[in-house]
Amino acid sequence: MNGSKKTGIYLAAYTVGASSNYFFVKDGLSYSPPLIFMSLRYAIAGASLLIPLIALRRFKPFMNLDLFLLSLFTTLSTGFWSFGLLYIDPGTSAVLSYTMPLFALPLSMLILGERPGRSNIIGIIIGFLGVVIYYLSFLGSMKLIGAILTVINAFFWAMYSTYFRKLGSRDPLTVVSLQMLISAAMLLIPSFIFGDRLLMRDKFIIDLLGTGLMGGSMLFLLWNLLINSMGVSRAVALVFLVPALTIAMDYLLLGMIPTPLELIGAVVMFIGIYVSQRPALTNAATSSP
Repeated sequence: MNGSKKTGIYLAAYTVGASSNYFFVKDGLSYSPPLIFMSLRYAIAGASLLIPLIALRRFKPFMNLDLFLLSLFTTLSTGFWSFGLLYIDPGTSAVLSYTMPLFALPLSMLILGERPGRSNIIGIIIGFLGVVIYYLSFLGSMKLIGAILTVINAFFWAMYSTYFRKLGSRDPLTVVSLQMLISAAMLLIPSFIFGDRLLMRDKFIIDLLGTGLMGGSMLFLLWNLLINSMGVSRAVALVFLVPALTIAMDYLLLGMIPTPLELIGAVVMFIGIYVSQRPALTNAATSSP
């Protein structure tokens, strides 16, 4: 199999897996409170990476402040994302989640000392203009709460992505497995405090395995395969197929049609994100936590 065909398979699998993940989580939240569901998701995803690492004798555990912060930002990101999904559909969640690069650029300036170019700044302005347009379609509805929570999730996803780069000298599989297991524990603690309970149903098990494996560890591995085969810049540009496919799945599976204002806002957002990543796209983008 030639390189271009492999890349196409990786991209297709990543896009389908990432889009499907929104539906696994949305449905799973009908059986479980957000925090305990996300805790179980990360426990499964982390264990599925940890077991082969131990078997291959590649696992070298460590703990430092950067790993703790990485896990904390993962916990906050997924917490806001899952609570946001209680109010909005998967397509809207995907569109707003993928505003992450708009936050990643200024954060990389503050945390990593990187300097943005003119196109980066123009792109950020255009991108946030698109966010404002998108928000106008939610005024006066409960979806506005979900939209706000989801954008907060995008901010913490950007924080996670930036701190992931600070651990670049470490084995990425080890970092991700530890980060997921620590995040699982962080999410489980408030679940016990609030007395969260879940309904154990066959459909819930499918949702949990879908988001833990297909939407968790598999996405991370596919993202790294994409980076290795096509480079960061092309990979980051093409992952915007994820919200596009999720919107299409919204229509096919749920019969939900985006409003003209939502479509305009999404297009402006993605133009801004694309421009903000040129000419040097940020290396901070990683698979969604």
